[in-house]
Amino acid sequence: MSDKHESFELELPIRGKSTRRMKRPTVCSMSIQLTPDLEQRLNQMATALNRTANDLVEEAMNGFVKHVTSLAAQVREGEESAERVGWLTHDDVFERLNQRSIKTAERAFSTQVSI
Repeated sequence: MSDKHESFELELPIRGKSTRRMKRPTVCSMSIQLTPDLEQRLNQMATALNRTANDLVEEAMNGFVKHVTSLAAQVREGEESAERVGWLTHDDVFERLNQRSIKTAERAFSTQVSI
């Protein structure tokens, strides 16, 4: 353990393939590192809310994963919409910049070789 971070065990449910026998999600342990200040604030919040630090971290991670998933879907939707109306996509812009860089490098190289 480093002196900047302290770790503690965290149990998060992992949903696997559902079977008739399995009524509860499988749980695994995951270790995370927190600064002592963050760990203290998390424990204080958990105490104030009469919940466990594990519950708060799991809830926060669920919210984070949902947010990132939603954001990625919105970006894909925006890119598809842009393509439909003929706008340049993120990939188109990078491809054009890459092609421009290659041409510039080729010109610079050919100028240096002919000197």
